[in-house]
Parts: sequence; C-alpha cells; structure tokens
Amino acid sequence: RLSCFTNRIGSSAGQLHPLVFVAPGGEHAEDGSVSEEALAETPDGSKVFYGTSYATAYVTGAIAARISRFAMTMGIPFRGAPGWPTRDEILADLKNSAYRDPSWYTPEHGHGLVQIA
Repeated sequence: RLSCFTNRIGSSAGQLHPLVFVAPGGEHAEDGSVSEEALAETPDGSKVFYGTSYATAYVTGAIAARISRFAMTMGIPFRGAPGWPTRDEILADLKNSAYRDPSWYTPEHGHGLVQIA
C-alpha cells in the first residue's frame, strides 16, 4: 500500500502523471494513525529511517545500476560517449521492469514498484 505521506499521482486536470513509480519508503504518522514501518535504523536503534528521502535514494540507485550495467554491456567508457543510454531509454527500461503485483497494483501506483535489477 502507499504510505500515508505519499504524494498521490495526478494533476489538477485529473490526468495520471506519465513518470510515476513506487519505491520502498516505509511508513510513519506523527499522530500514530498508522503502524510504523522503518526501512533502516542506526546500529543502536535510536533513530529509524523512512519516507520519500529514502525512496529517492532507492530510485537513484536503481537508475545508476541500470546505466552502469548498460554501459558495461555495451563497452561504453563514459557518459556522453556514442551509444550512451538516453533519458527516454532509461525511463523505458524502468517502466518495462517495474513490478505490478495484481494483489495490490492500481493505477495510483503509476508504472509499479521500481526494481533494482
């Protein structure tokens, strides 16, 4: 399910945004209205981590892993070299590999859950 603090997709015109994905972010509500789900914590357990900042790092890592794998597979030495993946190619790869489990997926989840591999 989407976290209570998730920025729901859409626009004022009711259109679905074309570049929405979901990513692990955990759950937290100051008022205790939801069960907390932390994705990481400090070694002593004194601080937990969750939220869109965590999800952003996850997606950034997924994109970096895809670019690296693509560049290594194609033998491309550096960004901007001929054959380097374009923004549209990277987004298409993310869309095609996103996970859409029928037990929870709805259009509100955009393209689905971003996959690292």
